[in-house]
Amino acid sequence: MCTQIFLHCSSQQKTKKMEEEPREEAPLVPNLPTCSTKLTMGSHACETRDFQDHFFCGIMFDLEARSNSIPFLFTEVQQIAVRGNLGNMTIFASPGGYRGKQNRPNEWEIVSGPKNVEPSPHELVDIELDQPIRIAPGEKVGIYIHSRRPGDTALVYDNARGYENQDEVVRIHTGLAHLSNIPFNSSHVFGTAWRIRREFVGRITYGIKKLLWAPITHHYFPTSFRLGVRTMLLCQMKLLLNHQKEKASITLGDLPTMVIYQIFNYLNWDSFPESNYYFSLPAMPRRMFQFHSSSIDNATTNNTTSATNKNQTSTLTNMFNFLWSTKD
Repeated sequence: MCTQIFLHCSSQQKTKKMEEEPREEAPLVPNLPTCSTKLTMGSHACETRDFQDHFFCGIMFDLEARSNSIPFLFTEVQQIAVRGNLGNMTIFASPGGYRGKQNRPNEWEIVSGPKNVEPSPHELVDIELDQPIRIAPGEKVGIYIHSRRPGDTALVYDNARGYENQDEVVRIHTGLAHLSNIPFNSSHVFGTAWRIRREFVGRITYGIKKLLWAPITHHYFPTSFRLGVRTMLLCQMKLLLNHQKEKASITLGDLPTMVIYQIFNYLNWDSFPESNYYFSLPAMPRRMFQFHSSSIDNATTNNTTSATNKNQTSTLTNMFNFLWSTKD
């Protein structure tokens, strides 16, 4: 069972809107799925650097799901790998991050353990989470990994070196090291049991639930993808407006608009590679880019456009105006 409390209220509302509410913003748009049915797993592992600076009993840090990277509904952490002499291991998590909570055990939830893990001072050992942690884009979760093994050889961590570990989906922030083998204990023979500016050493393995393209998710996709969608719709609009009674071949204008929507829905978020040569969209009033049925009728001569093409053009017009109104 996933730890749903880590999806904050705003994220829960967004999830519910995407998955349950009807799409009223863009009329005549088919009921396209907005997210994948399964988690994308296997290749998403964020492994930190290892300078072998320190051993002790615990490490506390924030794990953030990055926003404005790839379009996903949430990331789900399923395994955390660490190394050291380990022992009786417990992993805690707290929504919103760890700051100010290192001495407040009631604000943390156990997501793994306690469980005995065999010593592995040189190789990372995966610890399966009993409750996978879901994090919405832009949100943080505090992670606290602790060993009850006495002494100072239980868990490896590093000194902070001024930059954070991250990949396209998650960012691992600098945190605190814990010197006591009693969870959340603040006292130690050396004074305070907490040491600032320490880094997690290990691997975070997670899956993501990808967003699929639909009008309601359009603005979550990269600029290159959004420009690709608009270019295709503009090409179809152009071919419909220049429709001739007899054509030598089938063009994009003959393809039903609903089919184009479905094609975009199947495409991956990186199907349109980024380029340094993209033009900038002009900052002009929205009304300058709106198309209306009257202009379409005037553009056709001798009423040669069929009723089917007019309906298709009207659908495309509504769709184009909706996409242009979304932020870039």
